[in-house]
Amino acid sequence: MTGLRSIIWLSTQEWDDVWTRKQRFARMFAARGHRVLYVESPTHLLTFARRLPSSFARAMACLGPPTEVEPNLFVYTPPVVLPYFQRFDFVNNLNAALLAPCIKQAVKHLGLVDPLLWVYPPYGAPLVERLDYGFVVYDCVDEWSSFTGLLKRETVARQEARLLKNADFVFVTSSALEESKRPLAARLRLVPNAAEFEHFSKAVNEELETPDELRDLPRPILGFIGGVQYWLDLELLEHVAVCRPEWSLVLVGPIGRLAKVDGLRSLPNCHLIGLRPYEQLPAYLKAFDVCLNPFKVDETSRSVSPLKLFEYMAAGKRVVSTDMREVRAFEGLVSIARDGDEFVDLIERELADIANAKRTEQIISEAQKHTWEKRFETIVDELGEVLKC
Repeated sequence: MTGLRSIIWLSTQEWDDVWTRKQRFARMFAARGHRVLYVESPTHLLTFARRLPSSFARAMACLGPPTEVEPNLFVYTPPVVLPYFQRFDFVNNLNAALLAPCIKQAVKHLGLVDPLLWVYPPYGAPLVERLDYGFVVYDCVDEWSSFTGLLKRETVARQEARLLKNADFVFVTSSALEESKRPLAARLRLVPNAAEFEHFSKAVNEELETPDELRDLPRPILGFIGGVQYWLDLELLEHVAVCRPEWSLVLVGPIGRLAKVDGLRSLPNCHLIGLRPYEQLPAYLKAFDVCLNPFKVDETSRSVSPLKLFEYMAAGKRVVSTDMREVRAFEGLVSIARDGDEFVDLIERELADIANAKRTEQIISEAQKHTWEKRFETIVDELGEVLKC
């Protein structure tokens, strides 16, 4: 009798982290009746030490069975691993040898048989080779070798090439990733990021109240929602704030360890308010006059499909972005700046256009084409019979 396939979900994020396609697609598969074991990204020893004492709760979680967070969706916290696994292959292999039996135990606890293995970490090949599975999908969401941190570019590229060769199917989020991964992929499909349209379109609701912390800020308010990381052009935001001290800049999201935000914090019209619950984000978007997508223009951003762009558009917001390859498809609905002065000029132009109801309708109409539901259906159609057992 044909049934639905179970899925082992190897993620690069914790379940309660800022939500991206990783959590969304896992939830959608579970809602379809697939039993999904979501394996959180393991913490390495250096991060464990830096986050004391909160790390102990996470360390204790790995001793127990997976937790059912939603019907058919189970989250497992793996044990602490060694650092430098993206610099040295032998460390990555040791970590895989440590993690594999733990994940196998979780699989056994749930009774998963012949699962599909869904992989996000580019260094995951040694772990994949130690697990039992019926099919491997690699969902490539970034050009990992271009990142900064405890990694070596050539090591990550070599590790990912090994994974690409192991994968039965590869999904990528951008045209640049499609070009770079296709030579090593048996089967590949471009599936960009998207937005939860129904959620973010709540921002157009006139009855939605402005968050208290934004109510008294001088107008206009320029906003960003997402992780404040080193790959954002924070100097560009400083330039905007200095050029227009009467404007308010609001950044909503967690601040990454490598993000240099001291310059922004020193400016009285910049407000870094930290992570806010997902349910509250439409209210913040409603309060923004213009939304910003200020990625640095470099190799990393060349491969990024910025999901915040789709969220901004679902809220019917005017958007000013740096010149990212994946944003160019929306030029005309989104303003794209090539330098700091043009960024300021385009914000002013978008502020003057806010009352243009026809353009707002066009932005929202375009956003409706880019929903997680549509992206998920593309994936299901591509995998077809593979999702059955």
